[in-house]
Amino acid sequence: MTGVRALAKVTMIALAGALEAQGAPDRVLSTARASHDSCATLAGGDLTPAVEKRRLEGWKDARRVSIGDWWIVLPTGATIDSTPRDTSEALVATELPYCEYCAVTVKLRRDSIGRGLDGIRGERDGFTTGGVRGARQDVECDYCSGDVFFFARSRQMALIMTATTDEDRRGYLRCHLAVTAKTFRWR
Repeated sequence: MTGVRALAKVTMIALAGALEAQGAPDRVLSTARASHDSCATLAGGDLTPAVEKRRLEGWKDARRVSIGDWWIVLPTGATIDSTPRDTSEALVATELPYCEYCAVTVKLRRDSIGRGLDGIRGERDGFTTGGVRGARQDVECDYCSGDVFFFARSRQMALIMTATTDEDRRGYLRCHLAVTAKTFRWR
């Protein structure tokens, strides 16, 4: 077991008791579960119904992870590191259901220009989830794809970055990652 993986497992064990006691807000969790159901259509018949059901349950079996003044709903089976080496990262979740190379990273930034979501450069899609405004930008590279989701609050910006391999041609995993990212909430 590598040092990072061992740290993630210890962190997971330490967080487990507190997370179970807090639970996830029913509305956000039920909305996320329903949204994960909509991702199933993107599998495109590549999976047998039994395999699809197992994959879907892996994403829907989730809990709230709270750190500082924010929280996000993540799959129960994910490996969570809340003390990553990069000090700008507040949380890194890996080993997501049936997605060996997927990751969700939460970074917090100071909104130095004080413009919130309007200060984001480049093309972006705005959205509202659970009454919370956010924005999304595509991220592409030679071997991966993903998105960055932005949430702003009083001179603070949260960036939720998702990534998967380019083997996700139909967007099935990217859909699950987007549903997960949109569960982010400030307290």
